[in-house]
Amino acid sequence: MVSNIFIYLPSFAGGGAERVFVRFANAAVERGIDVSFVVNRDEGPLRDLLSSQVRVINLDVDRGWKAVLRLPRILREERPAALYSAMTGPNIVAQLCCLLAGPKVRHVASERNHPTGLMKKWTPRKRFAYKILIRLFYPRMSVITAVTDDVRSDLARYTGKAGKDKIVVVHNPAPENDETAGNASASVHPWFGDGGGPVILAIGRLVEQKGYKTLLMSLAESTRKDVRLLVLGEGPQKTELRTMAQTLGLARRTEFCGFVPNRLDYLKQASLYVLSSETEGFPNSLLEAVSCDVKVVSTDFAGGGARTILGEENTCIVPVNRPTELARAIERELERDVAPGQISSLATRFSMERMTQKFLDLAETA
Repeated sequence: MVSNIFIYLPSFAGGGAERVFVRFANAAVERGIDVSFVVNRDEGPLRDLLSSQVRVINLDVDRGWKAVLRLPRILREERPAALYSAMTGPNIVAQLCCLLAGPKVRHVASERNHPTGLMKKWTPRKRFAYKILIRLFYPRMSVITAVTDDVRSDLARYTGKAGKDKIVVVHNPAPENDETAGNASASVHPWFGDGGGPVILAIGRLVEQKGYKTLLMSLAESTRKDVRLLVLGEGPQKTELRTMAQTLGLARRTEFCGFVPNRLDYLKQASLYVLSSETEGFPNSLLEAVSCDVKVVSTDFAGGGARTILGEENTCIVPVNRPTELARAIERELERDVAPGQISSLATRFSMERMTQKFLDLAETA
């Protein structure tokens, strides 16, 4: 039985990786394991979700690479059974810390996204550096988890055979039943229940990867002019997307709500959840929507997460960057009758208990 583990991430930012590993830390500490959450900066909207029983080690550095000045010494002194990390940059930093810590610390790294899809719009220099760092550091890691089979296969192209043999698939966990049961106790937004038409929801950072421009264009093309859109998330495209919504005549039907901690309450009251991303790994928001028994529409983004969650043959999955097809799918799903529990049954394969056990097993594997 593992007695102590470390988890390393840059901060408690509101992304999917941070959310998953905060939940993992809480689940592990409930099993009696000593958990230390190491961050570059002790800040971020998910900080309040972390159990008070989890120790936080704040490295207090303003750049990820500076973690190598402090974390190796801590690893040498405390010798955790495993150091977990997530996302490419932090994974590389964590591996360098493990190499400097010696004796060897078991490093369980998690790749959250589809590498090729993610790199498509990068500069050639950035792509070259990414590929070199992956090939250099990933084969040295004890084990690498990928969130889908597609992510595993794609990542193996960059790690070479030495890294390929270390990659295993561990899906993200669905919310707990007590989090998704029933409707929200009170309306979290005035559009819910006002009789003004369906409210569709989108969740995620306001960045190009998430395909929000395609979503806005689809809403403008739709024959359903009563549909309204709430977007939960922050990001650099916020001003641009607001301007686009106004230009398309959607200003009164679209609202950008920023980051909200209680997104499940929004999902429970939404008419439909839409994921318009170009690339993803295994999107927490899509799984959360399914867990809340909400109808969904998703693009067939690189990474394969939509088909992993919803099934290979599902008409609510549409091609990427096709606003017309996305508009038709939204219209179909809004009209489709679904029996209670039909959608949420898809989430039963992705329990928190199962993911926690898989992660802890990886710490013990010789």
